[in-house]
Amino acid sequence: DSNGANFPWHQDHAFFRMQYLLKKQPVKRLLAAWMPFVPVDATNGGVQLAPGSHGLGFLRHQRGGAFLAAQLPDDAACITSKVVPQLLPGDVLLFTDLTLHCS
Repeated sequence: DSNGANFPWHQDHAFFRMQYLLKKQPVKRLLAAWMPFVPVDATNGGVQLAPGSHGLGFLRHQRGGAFLAAQLPDDAACITSKVVPQLLPGDVLLFTDLTLHCS
């Protein structure tokens, strides 16, 4: 709904990468899990995913308001083919830390 959060296209990897660099540790890959507490779809803030976007590798991010936003390449056609899974409470959405997503 319009009162919900609005997060720009991003990769979760951007939020954890700096922690590893500051600790002088090798960067690790992650698996993200997202679970709604209410039914979600494209009309009420469901997570939008860009299929195949993990193949772009790590993208640079910049501040987009209070959040980090991916700097998308000009040929990021995967954004136009976005999908929004319909999920029920208790469903779990899994995706890699390099998958572009927004909500």
